[in-house]
Amino acid sequence: MVIRDFDSFLDAPGPVSDDALDELLEFLGIEPAGPDEEWWATRVDAAAEAGTARLLPALAHENPAVRRVTTCVLCYCYEPEVADAVRAVCAAHVTDEPTRLGLHIVLGVHAGFSPAGDELARFGSAFGALLDSNPRPDMLGALTPSPVLADLPWAEPGWDTPLGAVDSLLARAPGLHLPWLLAMAGPESVPVLADSALRHGDPSLVEPYALAPLRSPDLGTRRAALQRLSRWEFDGRLDAAAGFLDDPDLRDLAVDVLAAAGDRRARC
Repeated sequence: MVIRDFDSFLDAPGPVSDDALDELLEFLGIEPAGPDEEWWATRVDAAAEAGTARLLPALAHENPAVRRVTTCVLCYCYEPEVADAVRAVCAAHVTDEPTRLGLHIVLGVHAGFSPAGDELARFGSAFGALLDSNPRPDMLGALTPSPVLADLPWAEPGWDTPLGAVDSLLARAPGLHLPWLLAMAGPESVPVLADSALRHGDPSLVEPYALAPLRSPDLGTRRAALQRLSRWEFDGRLDAAAGFLDDPDLRDLAVDVLAAAGDRRARC
């Protein structure tokens, strides 16, 4: 479970989480076996195997980054007492918001989505339910990405964003993915929507977020949109690229897109 999630979803953690995990292992008195570069597969696994009783005191660690990474590790402690123990910690009025969010993510993993609590609690619960591949249609409204998530490993700057982290997890819930993307449509979500349009070929996203930018009056916007065509596949993308073969500013890029796909028009 640890290896599956973190090698695919968090395979390039930020430096804050990296250092905090080392400090957590020192706090636990654990010397992990295995190469440091496989950090989630070795170090998180070793910390999780320490068990709930040994991890809970780390939630009071003087370093907030250690407290926060501890909540991440608790997601992978599958002991019967985890949920009850974490509820007790939540009831103790944790004041550090990222730690509180992390604890609700733990509850979402071990107890599923709960609509109870404030916005941060509901978001954490929904995020955790997705981590455990246990989505529910009624949790869509809770998934507006919290900026507090950026203080946890899931979306630490340098690796991901709160919006991108939720989008990545929604691959586990295809029925929720498109409605969530449409609900999140806004200036800050355009890159995520564009990538999803090109990756999945969702008809309702392709025109506004993949094709419309190709008609922008701004050359930089057109160039960025054309570059995206080389990254994903959807019906009509090569025809769209071929439309720039007579454009002196973008012809070379259009040829590259077509050539990468083996399209004969690249030779014209």
